[in-house]
Amino acid sequence: MASSSLGSSHSSFTCVLKHRYGDFVVREVDPDGQIASLTPQEASEDAAVHAACNAEREWEEETKKAHAPTPSADAGAEAHDNNEKKRTHEPASLEEAMAAARAVVVEQTESNVDAEQLQALVDDAVNNKQNRSLTLPTPLDDKTKRTNVHTAIRLLSEAVEAAHSLSLVSCSAKNGSDDDNKHRIEVRVVAAGSKQARDSQRRKNGSPAIPAHVAFVVRKTNVDTASTARALQSMLLPHGAQGKGNARQHHHQKSAAAAASSIPGTVTFAGTKDKRGITYQFMSAARTFPRYIAKAARKLRGVAVGQFKVVNERIYLGNLRGNRFNIVLRNLADDAQANADKACASLRQSGFFNFYGLQRFGRGVAHTHKIGQMLLANRPDAAVRMVLLACDAETALSEADAAADDAGAPRGAWPTGNLEAALAVTKTRPNDSFIEKDLSIALRRRVEAANSTRRKDPTARGWLTREELAAAFSESLPKTTCMMYLHAFQSAAFNAAVSARALAHGSAPARAGELVLVDEDDGVGGGGGVEDLCDAEEEGGGESLPRVRLVTEQEAEANAIPASRVVLPLPGRFCTYPLDAATLDAYAPFATDAGINLQRLRTRLAWLEKHDNDVGAALRALAGAGGNDGAVVDELEGRKGKHPLLTVAALPGAYRKVVCVPQDVEWRFVRHATHDEDLLDVCGNVLSARNVESKSAPEQGDVCGTGSLLSLCVDFTLPASAYATMAVRELTKQPSDTLVP
Repeated sequence: MASSSLGSSHSSFTCVLKHRYGDFVVREVDPDGQIASLTPQEASEDAAVHAACNAEREWEEETKKAHAPTPSADAGAEAHDNNEKKRTHEPASLEEAMAAARAVVVEQTESNVDAEQLQALVDDAVNNKQNRSLTLPTPLDDKTKRTNVHTAIRLLSEAVEAAHSLSLVSCSAKNGSDDDNKHRIEVRVVAAGSKQARDSQRRKNGSPAIPAHVAFVVRKTNVDTASTARALQSMLLPHGAQGKGNARQHHHQKSAAAAASSIPGTVTFAGTKDKRGITYQFMSAARTFPRYIAKAARKLRGVAVGQFKVVNERIYLGNLRGNRFNIVLRNLADDAQANADKACASLRQSGFFNFYGLQRFGRGVAHTHKIGQMLLANRPDAAVRMVLLACDAETALSEADAAADDAGAPRGAWPTGNLEAALAVTKTRPNDSFIEKDLSIALRRRVEAANSTRRKDPTARGWLTREELAAAFSESLPKTTCMMYLHAFQSAAFNAAVSARALAHGSAPARAGELVLVDEDDGVGGGGGVEDLCDAEEEGGGESLPRVRLVTEQEAEANAIPASRVVLPLPGRFCTYPLDAATLDAYAPFATDAGINLQRLRTRLAWLEKHDNDVGAALRALAGAGGNDGAVVDELEGRKGKHPLLTVAALPGAYRKVVCVPQDVEWRFVRHATHDEDLLDVCGNVLSARNVESKSAPEQGDVCGTGSLLSLCVDFTLPASAYATMAVRELTKQPSDTLVP
């Protein structure tokens, strides 16, 4: 990553970031501009349960109205007649209702036993006020007969509820091994207004029995986003579904959208956030009730939920406009105040180079972008070694090749004996190392199958092939985790290209051959992020990418386009690449390391030079044609021996701004007495400056509080996928890895 900044004249200064969790508050901003928030009152356990119940009641009222019949203008008399007919068939008392139900049961089952048992069930429940259940002994193969019995029981339930606040719920019994048991009717006595009673009433009205999706806000403190979603999901999934191979396989065979719609309890989120800090995030859970989410969150440390709302669509990764940050930079020197004030003004005016932060690539030796590189290079054996053994890419490759050579296996395969030794290491991993544990479980199954085959046939191969390793990798891990490694590879390539651009042109306006968005040609926009790291299967491939064009020589000579409009691609199938040599060359090493062929791009450039000596005219012609036909990464589809999820064929690519300009930048200085004093509340407000207006002018900022220590509180909004640590890096002109203690 280049160390150059945007060229602001302020000097560097030292500070401490994330000294306390409350020093880094992040709140997501949804596509409608709403900021995720939970007040301390809303985040309490009792308030969360109360809000969940209110959301359920609102949903029930809406679904009841949505599924209520809409009478025509001339249907009043007919509706009145139907109501009168219904009243004449409704029993006036419990005794009459019981007699009518008995008559129907005897008529449909042709047996008095069922009617007698139904009578005994109701009498016992009424007298003892306890829940009871009964399965009518006579099987009913005729659906019409079953429907008549269900109708009779519902009418009886209305009378029982009116007299004793109990309800009867009937359904087809399924607790048995014999075939005819599927056609027996089970009757349960439950409390009126209970979940079972409401579900039965919703089915009677034709409305859905369970919400499609529940959206909610999560506030977490020092907790990882994926771990939070995983913990909630494990408690919301149906009993026994989590961890089973068939459920996991079903999840990966379908697209993420379909899986989230079909598996109850599946939790999705809009974006991943730092663990160290207080974050407010939008999440959704499929086919569950808000109260279950509230109860599950009570069992998680550092997690609070609220703002429940039943919705028809899930929240998907990337469904954000941006994030609002409230950050404290502590331990400023007294003479650094004027310099820091100047830095904040420069950040608001010019922004910062839009690098991906270090958290994108991990902090261990097994960097996520290197794992993605191994997957793209068709070396899943090395990728698996990096995940399981936490080693670097070079070590993983050398050990993988040595193990294959010793066993006489082809390169890329992993001998089962050597693999078993590696799997033994994962047993010592912490409980939160779910990626390693899930991957090791899938690999153990394949090793056991391979060893079983070898015991029967000693001549059978004693290793797992590349195809088997890639399949185990993609099928054992959530799709978002697999794509994380590929996106990290794209991010590393982007960072290299931005570094090349910064070193070659700095913050100068756009140069000829660089890319800008067509949608911003009218002067709208600037400084935001346009990245949408989606996969082609869900989002339709290249059709989802924004249109780009090349900057002409005339525009470059006139400095007509600022650097904040320049975009660079994240490598993918449908990306257009810039013709600026300094930037373009930065992609070559990544393409070579991953085994990606950029020859078609090179061919396109050679064609331009050969057929048009006027480079400016060639650029204009290419820009007019859209430029999307030749500059693509090819030889990505149909590469044999690779799982489809682990190839660049799954990535259409994306575009990202080179420079990001924050919005709504505000800052103030705070003096305090102790190093560990809380300066922000959980909502990101400065505790000692509730009545102090934030700065709106570039001169020296406001100072509030008393004490010998000086800190800077800065607030700003960034587009989705932009990193606040890179903004702080621009502010302080210090490497981002030295800011966090």
